[in-house]
Amino acid sequence: MNERNKKVLDLVQKILTTKNNIPSTTVYLLDRKKDPPSSKSINRIFGPPIGIDDDSWPIYKGMKNLAKEASIEYDGDSRMVHLFTLDLQDLQLNIPANIQAIAVFLSDCVYNKAWEPNSKHAKVIPLSKNDLSKGEYQGDLPKKMPKKAITFQLIPIKVPENIFFAPFEKEPDEDDLITQLNNALLNAGYIGGKPIWIQNDESPNTPFIMQFDESFVDINLGDAGIMYVFLSTAFWQCL
Repeated sequence: MNERNKKVLDLVQKILTTKNNIPSTTVYLLDRKKDPPSSKSINRIFGPPIGIDDDSWPIYKGMKNLAKEASIEYDGDSRMVHLFTLDLQDLQLNIPANIQAIAVFLSDCVYNKAWEPNSKHAKVIPLSKNDLSKGEYQGDLPKKMPKKAITFQLIPIKVPENIFFAPFEKEPDEDDLITQLNNALLNAGYIGGKPIWIQNDESPNTPFIMQFDESFVDINLGDAGIMYVFLSTAFWQCL
């Protein structure tokens, strides 16, 4: 378990010892590992996705111009980068029962413009049981994305519901445990609950899934950026 997750767990324990019967909700902390996933494991960062084939792999039609803007070579492949695939089965989330996983893609890891909801630079693909039965993608991967996948685990934890409404403070008061937990959870990354915004609330009309920073997936999210993932879109904010 990484230090960020340990800090969240420690703060939750401190709050529970001082306050009883606080309304709570379950979130899942993101615990990135160095190990590769098995070929049947759904949870994976980079590498070949699960449940995606050539027909469903998303394309960013402006890839040539994007590469030109970023002064990087365009090899003719306009497929987006597979960031991660997430298993949603058995998680306490408000999503349709037939959606068992999501695969998240980005136009480019280094240079992208996914800074607003519903942009074409990010794509969230819901995966059904039938999709997952396709197994691991077997074709050649885009050259610009890491070929080796690594796995991650989820740590379920109950947190006070009011932490999602605490104001974001870059340096929270050490005596304010709720604001400290809000900040710690923001830094750790998590699934479930509600988004913790570092700028204005930009919630689209679709269920919230998770949020994370560059420590979970090695991508450019600007200055201390956070990627927000909803069921039908993903985008980031930065300071």
